[in-house]
Amino acid sequence: MKKLKGIKVVFVLFFLIIFVSFQAFSFSAQSDMFFERLNQLENDSFSPLCVSRYVSKMNAREKIAQLLMTSVHGKSEFDSKSDFNDGIAPGGYLFFKFNCEDSADKIQHFTSSIKNYYRNKGRIPPYLAIDHEGGLVNRLRAIYPDFVSQLDVAQNYDRKQAYQIYLEQANALKSLGFDMNLAPVVEELTDENVDFLVNRSFGSLDTIKEYGSVFLDSHFEANVMPVLKHFPGNTNDDPHYGVPDLKVDKSGFDHMITPFRDVLNRSKLSDQMCGILISHAMVSQVFGKTPSCFSKELVNDLLIEEIGFRGLVISDDVYMAALTKSGYMPESSAVKMILSGIDVIMISGQKFIPILNYLEAEYAKNPVFKVRVDESCEKVIASKVKMGLMLPDTVSSSANYYPAFEKCGFPVFHYYNLEFFN
Repeated sequence: MKKLKGIKVVFVLFFLIIFVSFQAFSFSAQSDMFFERLNQLENDSFSPLCVSRYVSKMNAREKIAQLLMTSVHGKSEFDSKSDFNDGIAPGGYLFFKFNCEDSADKIQHFTSSIKNYYRNKGRIPPYLAIDHEGGLVNRLRAIYPDFVSQLDVAQNYDRKQAYQIYLEQANALKSLGFDMNLAPVVEELTDENVDFLVNRSFGSLDTIKEYGSVFLDSHFEANVMPVLKHFPGNTNDDPHYGVPDLKVDKSGFDHMITPFRDVLNRSKLSDQMCGILISHAMVSQVFGKTPSCFSKELVNDLLIEEIGFRGLVISDDVYMAALTKSGYMPESSAVKMILSGIDVIMISGQKFIPILNYLEAEYAKNPVFKVRVDESCEKVIASKVKMGLMLPDTVSSSANYYPAFEKCGFPVFHYYNLEFFN
């Protein structure tokens, strides 16, 4: 009898513990939030499983299009007359000076019209990119005529002042509708490149480490993706006219890429929030006589695997004379770039469809290329989530990618706007 009572006591205690636990974790608002946040972490926008499920629902043409950043036509209103891409949404558009009106309101109207054009078609909106270094490279000179160069900033302002300068400009870019800034230049200024870079560099290695990280962090705060350039470096030979050769041995090369390593190590979230633009220059003594953008050894093995860079790897213009005058055809060059580890191919002019068609044919016959396209597409989509381009409050619920995200296990979209992910 005593043994039976003992068993009953054990059972009562057991069910009491279960009941209390159930109450604590099922009806507590704090507990509910805990589990929602836990689910949120498990389905983070950079989770390979979550993003790959979404990308698996895209066809080959849609995936490849996300790897292309092309120039945009017009500057006032984007509509079907401006669309030279057969209604297919590219990954991004790159703005030049001729795309920028003389007032902030007009630029905002144009950038909004681009994103709304694709949203209304149920397409993933393209990110909008611009070169906004300051000094010589200022596409927005009509509204920011006095935006100082990188060298001027390093020579005349301390780090705190520089942060405010770049934060103000990054916030301005965001308000104008831009998502990506192809800056800063983080190459050391030397006798071998000063004629080409002039005042576009911060100067010495130590100065680049200080001010380059300031530039990146200010853009992170404004949620504008910065892009370090031009990896691994340049010479005084202009790549718009031929392939430069960085005539350095292994030791000199390691010194040359030091500022890229230092800025990435010093900055916050740079593995997920920024890009690196690969130059067309060759490093013949180290990687042979091939442009850097074609070198798997340099892009994948060094930059991605050894250095550990996890952001977007972006090519310079595939139509640049550095390649075309050296006999490299743009279509086959784009294939080589993607196979080397590059995620985003820059295309000038209205040449999006020919490149897209060529890459789609390669995707169908080359399994290695197919894997690389899928990998890069996942990185682009994940970056767009962080940019805020995939949020439901900016799109119609009928957009074809919105239900796809829900089916693939993404948490409620508004969570991606929380500081929890910043």
